Amino acid sequence: IQVAGANSRQVRIGIDSAVTGSGGAVTIDGELLSPPYAVVAIGDPPTLAAALNIPGGVIDTVARAGGTLTVEQATQVRVTALRVPRTAQYARPVGR
Repeated sequence: IQVAGANSRQVRIGIDSAVTGSGGAVTIDGELLSPPYAVVAIGDPPTLAAALNIPGGVIDTVARAGGTLTVEQATQVRVTALRVPRTAQYARPVGR
């Protein structure tokens, strides 16, 4: 998943990503993004669209907060933001 803001900043989401802030001031992993936001996700387009449309889910939550969300399904997407791997705090890879 990649999230981009209107300020041309983009962030690749990882398992340890942190999303903080409030409306109009969203920070992901310390990177301030300005609205509108564009989210690109890799996966089966109909499955991802259905997941966003679950009652009480993402689209409903955004609408209740006064926002709008548009879902576009594509057969091909490009995730260009890179994510530097962090050093594991507890686990260590074993040699091959």
